[in-house]
Amino acid sequence: MTTAFVLSGGGSLGAVQVGMLVALAERGISPDLLVAVRSGR
Repeated sequence: MTTAFVLSGGGSLGAVQVGMLVALAERGISPDLLVAVRSGR
């Protein structure tokens, strides 16, 4: 099975996403695919 992390863009969300990625890494969970999405504002 493929594991993908999909991250949306936007200011303060970055801090939350870094915390999430650190927590997942500490538990040995790593993605096979990383996708970043930027909102089109």
